[in-house]
Amino acid sequence: MEFNVELKVDFENKFLSSMHYLSSLLGCGVDFYGLQGRPCWISYGLYNELIQQAEIGNVSHCNQILSEIKHSFVDDNNMVISLYDKEYPLLNKRLIQGELAKHRDKAVSCGLIESDVANKQRSKLIKSIDVIKLASASLWSLLNCFVDEIVITGSADGHYVQSAASFNLFGLIMIYGDPEKGVAYYLEHVIHELSHILLYTVNAKDKVVLNEDDERFKAPYREDLRPMDGIYHAYFVMSNIIYYLNQIKNNAVMDDGLDIEIENRIQDTLSKFYETYGLMVKSARFTEIGKEIFLDSYEKVRSLSVA
Repeated sequence: MEFNVELKVDFENKFLSSMHYLSSLLGCGVDFYGLQGRPCWISYGLYNELIQQAEIGNVSHCNQILSEIKHSFVDDNNMVISLYDKEYPLLNKRLIQGELAKHRDKAVSCGLIESDVANKQRSKLIKSIDVIKLASASLWSLLNCFVDEIVITGSADGHYVQSAASFNLFGLIMIYGDPEKGVAYYLEHVIHELSHILLYTVNAKDKVVLNEDDERFKAPYREDLRPMDGIYHAYFVMSNIIYYLNQIKNNAVMDDGLDIEIENRIQDTLSKFYETYGLMVKSARFTEIGKEIFLDSYEKVRSLSVA
């Protein structure tokens, strides 16, 4: 299956259709089809707030959120890199914290990035994006099409975000600005979270597996038992990490040591990928589109010399 701009447009059109319906239902009358620009991750985050308020009948708050959504549309496709610091917009923080609050069971949070490390981490991320632009036109095309913003976060008490993407904040990637890590760290996490976002466009209209939500399996990359849908996401993520890191290693001019670190990350992911493949062959019940993506991902990795 090919992931391309048509999938993104289809995702956006479903959002516009739902917004048009909700606007009419609430008596707001905003013509979302007629708005200039396109929805971004902030629009999707606000949409989920709107649904929550509509369910409890808070019409006045709904109209306020509808206005915020109307003004959240953007005119271009340029991905931005931001810092989750004191200057980061309050609306963006509200949406991020609201999404993290839905996962209290995992006790995940994020903190402000410290000023003394922020610019250095931003430079590392920018360098990783420059490497992608030079080494993989296909990866850069996907990244610039599907991702609105990458925000670098800080640490917090307890478990904090290492990297994350969310269906509810479609188009946002969060990466912890680890002062001990370099360009390879950012390359892997960008590919990782982009892969989730790509698969969300499929999840929006189709299931990829038919296993029940309460079925749990031992995955090679986690200690806890995982549902098959989560294992499927991890499998797809690993296939892209292996494929695109290999492409970058072969096509980019590397600083000393970067090629070795990338190769180590590829090899570490390869063993987990093939173990996960074996588990899924044995236990996954695929839909038609799920089987197609599963096999495409396997062939993509198997064709590489590293495999």
